Amino acid sequence: MKAKHLVIAAILLPLMPVAYWTISVVNEFSATQEVAAILWLYHPARVMALVGFIMMFYQFVLAARLPIMEKVAPRGKLLTQHRSLGKLGFILILFHGVIMLVADLVDYQRIIFNTPKLLGITALFLLIIAVIASWFFKPLKFQYNTWKKMHLLAYLVFPLAFFHAIMLGTTVRGYIAVRILFVILMLLYTAILVYRIAAPPPSKPAGRKSTGAKPAATPPVADSR
Repeated sequence: MKAKHLVIAAILLPLMPVAYWTISVVNEFSATQEVAAILWLYHPARVMALVGFIMMFYQFVLAARLPIMEKVAPRGKLLTQHRSLGKLGFILILFHGVIMLVADLVDYQRIIFNTPKLLGITALFLLIIAVIASWFFKPLKFQYNTWKKMHLLAYLVFPLAFFHAIMLGTTVRGYIAVRILFVILMLLYTAILVYRIAAPPPSKPAGRKSTGAKPAATPPVADSR
């Protein structure tokens, strides 16, 4: 697969759930003459979650050392895109979580807790920990092993977010095509994770020893083992 084809596919993929989200919003707004103020919080938070979920999947794929991906682009470029999409995905997921909690406070004067929502909140906190480990690696003077353990928490975020979306997401539950897309992404995630666990560890450059000290530049992407 050529790089441009991969880029086009990556751009088009999030448009499917966004299209169904648009249909849902238009139908809901056209069904009533008076639009509740809470919907101006609720609907943007929904689309942030849909796009953020796919960005998380992309970030995982870019960092997974897949031979097919490294034939498309050099590993250094893949890691650059991994970090960029990680920032975008984190911002979208963070805003989604915060806005939905604010929407609860506005609508019910309290935060409603249930199993799907707790899964989402747990995923958000794990993601925040992983982001702190990556973004503040140098200022906080993390050792590499400490950073790696914290960053590995990110591998739990995607499955937690998946079950949160399947159990609670309005667009995911309301449209079979979006639900199938999310299931496919989860199956691909699982297959890639199994491959990464089974794959031999990457070889280290000759003459270098693992000291546990932090790298001089940005932290490397954690291996899945």
